Amino acid sequence: MFYNDVGDKMYKYYLFVIREEVADIYSSNLKELYTILYELQKGKFSNLNYRVSLFDQLCLPFKVNVISNYFKYLPHVSKNDKKYLYKFKDETSLLVLRYPIIVIISNSKIPTFFNTLNLYNKRILICDFSSNNYFWLSKNNNKIRSLEYN
Repeated sequence: MFYNDVGDKMYKYYLFVIREEVADIYSSNLKELYTILYELQKGKFSNLNYRVSLFDQLCLPFKVNVISNYFKYLPHVSKNDKKYLYKFKDETSLLVLRYPIIVIISNSKIPTFFNTLNLYNKRILICDFSSNNYFWLSKNNNKIRSLEYN
């Protein structure tokens, strides 16, 4: 978590589409999957080929053209290249399509973008690496599960 220029709390979420067989394997130990994704994202594995291979085994890339169509007609959303800004009432959220993942920065714990992405795929794992939080979007998009990371 960090703060924007006017002092609002901001959350940075990394979204991953998890392969079905991987989701089944880690269903009873989501912490282990989170830890692997954390290490991938933070570059803990020095061999780039290994990192790419591991990511491909665990995740599917977001289809940028499909996601773009989802957000094209959403109200209160403006687009700049592969970035989408949602501003309405008290929420400000920025979604960045970073093939093969999505990054969302928001002042909301549950950004509006989550509702639309839930339509895209039911196996999206959301990770807030700075706060060590993670959850399945489709199963629990109204509360965040915490863990301690060593």
